[in-house]
Amino acid sequence: MTEFAGALATAAMQAGHAVPAERGEWVLNEKRLLDRTGLRGVDSLISGDLVEAARRARELLGL
Repeated sequence: MTEFAGALATAAMQAGHAVPAERGEWVLNEKRLLDRTGLRGVDSLISGDLVEAARRARELLGL
């Protein structure tokens, strides 16, 4: 699942850069990239409580 989430995030960001590149635009700040390119819906592919996931990850990784 972790590998899938990482690959999905990478693919979404790369696709997000392709959209403005097609328009001849440069993206210097990725904070709103998925919103600007209409790709924010990718978030729905990974479900669950992110706060809980972060808490569990900290425990698992000993942070």
